[in-house]
Amino acid sequence: MKIAITGAAGQLGTDLVQVLQACRHAVIPLTRAELDVTKAEHLKVILAEIQPELVINCTAENRVDQCEDLLEDVFALNTFVPGRMAAITCELGASLLHVSTDYVFDGKQRKPYLESDLPNPLSVYGLSKFAGEQLVRQRNPQHYIVRVSGLYGAAGSRGKGGNFVEAIINRARSEGRVSVVTDQTTAPTYTRDLAEGIAALMEAAPPFGTYHLAAEGEVTWYDFAREIIRQLAIDAEVEPVTSADFRQRAERPAYSVLHSEKLASLRHWQPALRAYLIERGHLK
Repeated sequence: MKIAITGAAGQLGTDLVQVLQACRHAVIPLTRAELDVTKAEHLKVILAEIQPELVINCTAENRVDQCEDLLEDVFALNTFVPGRMAAITCELGASLLHVSTDYVFDGKQRKPYLESDLPNPLSVYGLSKFAGEQLVRQRNPQHYIVRVSGLYGAAGSRGKGGNFVEAIINRARSEGRVSVVTDQTTAPTYTRDLAEGIAALMEAAPPFGTYHLAAEGEVTWYDFAREIIRQLAIDAEVEPVTSADFRQRAERPAYSVLHSEKLASLRHWQPALRAYLIERGHLK
């Protein structure tokens, strides 16, 4: 299959390019340097030249707190760009796979969210991503919306300057102490596993629609940090704090674990974390 990937140099995009190339797909990676997705005509020209069978959209503004103050830029990238991609791919007769987020939910039901559960975003980021989903649904019937959670990968997130795992490792080693929230529960997901899950989804070719793909199990960010330090045997203390202690601009869902009514979960977050640590050279 001929596949164009936007945001190909990002955390998920990097792994997707490698995994899909290994599956012998014809992959066209599109980085920010090669394609400014916010420029409508440029996007249309580039995709028309490529003539992909599938476009995977990994671009997003995901700095959750900054999103509260950058409404115009956030909705441009998280809402109108996927809507435009949906319209263009529909004109080209191509499919669109759009990556969305667990932050479309409010976290109040305290049990894993399924595809059929009603979104209720709490933040500008979550609202912009949910609005993007809606435009994708409206403008290209041949779509997959894949909701994910707590991503970390070897390439790191450029917008966030790395990822949660590396931030914990660096702070624990340099300061001997880290403070992490105990009141946010999720399913941290290794992007290599997610890329393989997306490849399997494409291979299975299920009906178009919305799918949840995340690690099996659930954990607070506090306990996830403790597991990182335990696996690496770092001599550091993990201090439990609440979200209120951090005074973050954006409200996060207290519980955003994703399960699927249609797909199997990815592997459990604990062995996935170990695989990541080995890939990064932290473990042998």
